[in-house]
Amino acid sequence: MKVPSNCAGEADRVQGLTPPENAPMLQGGKGGRVTSPGASVEGFRRALAPPLGLRPRWSWDSERAEEIEAAMERYATAEKDTPACWAEELAEIRERTFA
Repeated sequence: MKVPSNCAGEADRVQGLTPPENAPMLQGGKGGRVTSPGASVEGFRRALAPPLGLRPRWSWDSERAEEIEAAMERYATAEKDTPACWAEELAEIRERTFA
């Protein structure tokens, strides 16, 4: 199964991080920048790292496919007709996943 990568450019932003202008900083000697005494390490990391993004589609697609298959099996065991939309959705997921 092909696992899609993160959005283009997101990994590049994290590589070689430089503090954003709004990071809690003070000017150091000789033009260097140092963290302010009141700035926490966690606050500094938050200023540098991007916020948590989305769970990859392949991850929730595979869980959804398992849920649909389990529901279809329960309906078959109960000798009930499976809703057609479930089969359509499962086919869409498989097409995306295995294409």
